[in-house]
Amino acid sequence: MYSAYFCISLTNLGMSPYRIVFGFEPKTTIAHAVLPSSDLPTDAKQYIEERSPQLENICDIVRQSQKDANAKTQKYYNVNSKVPTINI
Repeated sequence: MYSAYFCISLTNLGMSPYRIVFGFEPKTTIAHAVLPSSDLPTDAKQYIEERSPQLENICDIVRQSQKDANAKTQKYYNVNSKVPTINI
């Protein structure tokens, strides 16, 4: 939740702290999906049940991003790799 603060546009600044520091908005706004709404339930079980689909969606996005990053890393490092030759 700490990082979510940096992605939210603040009224006194007119933009998010992230934009102030980096000059652009973040590429993904997963943090916004988990921010609580103004009408929070008083029951924890109800809250978890309501947030469950959003959290599952976030997990899917993170898994796919990790797979994409792994594939990109593998592609980058496999270009320069060579099969070792062993002379006996």
